[in-house]
Amino acid sequence: MPKIRFILSQQPDPALDEAAIIKRLKEFYTALLDKR
Repeated sequence: MPKIRFILSQQPDPALDEAAIIKRLKEFYTALLDKR
């Protein structure tokens, strides 16, 4: 999944846990839905 790897590469800390990643993705998709 290159998209997730791209998002992770932008993080200052490469050792993020899955919970933080999932939370970030949920916030990202929620923002996209709000724009529509």
